[in-house]
Amino acid sequence: MAIYLPNIIEYPIIFYGVAFLGGVLTTVNPLYSVGEFERQLRISGAKYIVTIPPLADNAKDAAASAGVTSVFVFGEAPGCESLSSLLSDDGSAFPEHVQINTKEDVVALPFSSGTTGRSKGVMVTHHNMVAGLVLIFENNIFPDDAIVLNLLPFYHIYALLLMMGGCLKAGCKIVLLSRFEPVSFLKAIQDYKVWFI
Repeated sequence: MAIYLPNIIEYPIIFYGVAFLGGVLTTVNPLYSVGEFERQLRISGAKYIVTIPPLADNAKDAAASAGVTSVFVFGEAPGCESLSSLLSDDGSAFPEHVQINTKEDVVALPFSSGTTGRSKGVMVTHHNMVAGLVLIFENNIFPDDAIVLNLLPFYHIYALLLMMGGCLKAGCKIVLLSRFEPVSFLKAIQDYKVWFI
């Protein structure tokens, strides 16, 4: 599944939900052009996309060229399936036991920033994710009641691992901003009494 989202509160729900089912996620920069997005879809082999209405047209255009099965959207967008349709059953379709080889099975396929050429998919296993969290949080840097402001994009491995995974592991609260704007940045720090940025 391709996650084509800005930093929104549903991002970890989608990420960990698909991971728990044994799926592979490719995290996509929401600023990508249709061509860049299509390339990532082809390389990753994604069959599904989850996005938001403002990005739905780009998602549909990239999907049409890359053989994607469905585009899911939070809310409603023409030509897309509402993500809420996946929640309409009684839960019986959810598998009780998913076999995952944590050391071999890829859970995430983020793409590099492409500083030395075109961006490349980086295969991250379940074990890689957990090992990274254990190393970073061996001496937990966040107290349980910490409030952390995150501006870093979840589609990038650092924010995916440290900010999303680490803060959730530590049990802290995360204040999400999709981009830096001085007024909203300072207001968030003040309103939420942010400890770490």
